[in-house]
Amino acid sequence: MTPSRELEIENSANLVRCRLYVYDTLPVNMSTALTRIGDIGCVPRASYTTLPKDRMKYDKAYTDCQTKTVFLPDNFPSELGPKFKQNRFTLAHEIGHLALGHSGVRSRAAVNHEFRKQSGVPGAPREESEASYWAAAFLMPAAIVMECETPEILAARCNVSLEAARIRKENIDRRQRRDRREERPIPEDTNMILAEIFRNAGVIPKTFKINKPESLKKTEATGTAEIRGYQTVPCSHCGSYELLQEGGCFTCQNCGDSNCN
Repeated sequence: MTPSRELEIENSANLVRCRLYVYDTLPVNMSTALTRIGDIGCVPRASYTTLPKDRMKYDKAYTDCQTKTVFLPDNFPSELGPKFKQNRFTLAHEIGHLALGHSGVRSRAAVNHEFRKQSGVPGAPREESEASYWAAAFLMPAAIVMECETPEILAARCNVSLEAARIRKENIDRRQRRDRREERPIPEDTNMILAEIFRNAGVIPKTFKINKPESLKKTEATGTAEIRGYQTVPCSHCGSYELLQEGGCFTCQNCGDSNCN
């Protein structure tokens, strides 16, 4: 998803939160959102209908984007409170399909079903991804995400699953780094592998900076000392790896300290 599309989706989620009168509540009141679903702003006017659970084609919920109708199990509207995090996200996801003007029949549960291949609607995986991004933006406004130091705090404040909070926080953190033109941090394990590759090749990377762990720095220092003919132990006085053995003495070429047996 491009940065410009992410911004479009964020703006759409903010707008719909205002239209449904849930912009000033946290966690977002999904019962109110469902009751006012017709105010999303799409044409024809959005609505929802409930069906007996055994008549639901695609598990939790699905959306007919042509008629702008969200189909829900008959027990769903009463299960949108704090205990029902998955239902809350599912409903936000379905509203996202309508707000973003998606086409065809959309269902989170049917992403990999044969139904998808037979529907003749292009872009299904992309639209599912967009609806999930929209749901996260709707339930966890960017300003709130930036206030929360950890995903755990965000999950508790917005009444979403920890996994949803973690993904949302990672997305916002990534966008902030991009806006500040910061380099993306390299995971420690990857960093160690890259550092070893470049060390063995004898070259320095030009496009990014490798932050080497202390253990790897020590390994590199001893290797360099051995190549230059120095001892592979540091000077006890200055800590440099420039000890040269002269007879029975070890003399540091950096500070001049000498230790004789």
